[in-house]
Amino acid sequence: MPTAPVATRVWLARAPGRRSARELARQQAPVTPCNWGLLWRALRANAGGGAYHRGRPVASVGRTASGGAVIRTADGEREYDLVVGADGHRSVTRELVAPEVRPVPAGYLVWRGTIPAAALRDHPAQLELLESSWVTLGFPGGHGVFYLIPGAATGSRLLAYAVYASPPPAGTAPDAPVSAAYVRDIAEEHFPAEWADIVARGEHTSQALHPVADFVVPRAAEPPSCWPATRRA
Repeated sequence: MPTAPVATRVWLARAPGRRSARELARQQAPVTPCNWGLLWRALRANAGGGAYHRGRPVASVGRTASGGAVIRTADGEREYDLVVGADGHRSVTRELVAPEVRPVPAGYLVWRGTIPAAALRDHPAQLELLESSWVTLGFPGGHGVFYLIPGAATGSRLLAYAVYASPPPAGTAPDAPVSAAYVRDIAEEHFPAEWADIVARGEHTSQALHPVADFVVPRAAEPPSCWPATRRA
């Protein structure tokens, strides 16, 4: 599976009273960014001879009288010896393992976007930095993260970013255009000019807005089921 590993994390902020970047710190922080679409393709390609049921959402997971597990879909139900529920923030497996757990809003949102790296040729310094590092831009009440990931086409790359910040003021409609405008305003107000320009660009291949919630689980397994516990979703 194509990845884009880097070994260093660079912390930046906007210089006081200026639009230029000020480096705060560098640290060894190896990460291996990947493209989620390519990740799922690779997992599917390596499923081997196992049965892969595509397009059959799991409605619920339960226990059988004999101590096994039963998975229910629109097509009916089947019994299994073990269920591993790596099924995200809307997990139906978690409902079985820890039914009392409910998401607690974290009080902030995350805006994500991807831009073809080729569209940023006029930002050579930023792209050069991202060749070996992932970048965190701090600002009051939030931060932005920038890194490179492989594109869908062989040899292509995307610049991915995530901006974590407080929600828009009360009364602001949460539709996509307003959300995009709000994150551009955040970048314009808090980011160094060259990084704010990256967020403001129109060549996005994807944009998404996610609320963030905490899940605090007392257990991650209760036979015959287990759920990889996640704090943030």
